[in-house]
Order: sequence, then C-alpha cells, then structure tokens
Amino acid sequence: MKLLLLLHGEIVVGLMASFLLALIVFPVAAFWLWKRPPRTPALSAVVYLLAAFVICVMAVALDKDYLLMLAAAFSFPWSFLLILLSTVLEVDFGGSLLFLGVIINAFLIYKVGKASKNRAEQHSSQ
Repeated sequence: MKLLLLLHGEIVVGLMASFLLALIVFPVAAFWLWKRPPRTPALSAVVYLLAAFVICVMAVALDKDYLLMLAAAFSFPWSFLLILLSTVLEVDFGGSLLFLGVIINAFLIYKVGKASKNRAEQHSSQ
C-alpha cells in the first residue's frame, strides 16, 4: 500500500467496493447487536477477531489482491485512514497495520454487545 496512485485501477475499485460493503455491513451488525443482545458479548468479538485475523494473515502472506480487499473491509474504517495517510504523507506503513484496525473493531464489537446486554438486563429488571 505504498501510494494509492501506484495501485492498479481494478484494485482501487475493489478497495472502494470493500469500503462501501463494510460501511453498510458494520452499522447493520451494530444495530443487530443492539437490538438482539448476545448472551456473551465476547463471543461475537472473538468470532470476528478470528475471521479477520485469518483473512489478514492470508492477505499479508499470499499477497493476493482480493484478499487485500477483504482484509481492508474487515479493518474498515482504519484501513481507509491508513490508505489516506500513506497517500498524503507518501509513506509506506505496510500491511501489518491492518491488524491494529481489526483489534480496534473487535473491541468496538465487544463494547456494543456489552452495552446492549446491560441495556436489556436493565429493561428486564424494571
């Protein structure tokens, strides 16, 4: 991910499509977690974390374009910020920062699940 301008046109289109997909899927998933609180909020975060880590490791190891797009979708919006910063600053941050975005997203999924579980418990006790 050196510069966005150095990427092939189909990769840029694929990245933007994966960002659009993530922009649609993550709010829907957060709304679903909010409306249907999980019994164990950590389970949804662990499932996401395992799936995202497998995709990110494969993307870094195999260096395939479609895996890079999936890894970028799993670490959205942090991957989008990474691409913007690397383009503006003209610095190669490397693909390993995708893992940081995955960890942040897993934490956010856990917090949304925990907050919705607490909200549901408060409503049921009243």
